[in-house]
Amino acid sequence: MTYAEFLRRQRRLTQRQLATVAGVSCATISNLEKGINVAFGDQALEAIAYALQISPPSCLTRKIRAEFADPEPEEAAAS
Repeated sequence: MTYAEFLRRQRRLTQRQLATVAGVSCATISNLEKGINVAFGDQALEAIAYALQISPPSCLTRKIRAEFADPEPEEAAAS
């Protein structure tokens, strides 16, 4: 999961909604989230980052730090 996908899901946006806000195609969002090795134009990456309020390199970050991860179901139930 990319950080961009994590934030999109956290904000309860669909790929289509994020694509619309960023002015890119749904395929671009999908490819970014799947980590498909395509050359994202600087403008597309900047638009997605702007829509999510993060830096463009953060969009491509694949490893999510533990404090950003959703709690496991049993951890959430214990809270």
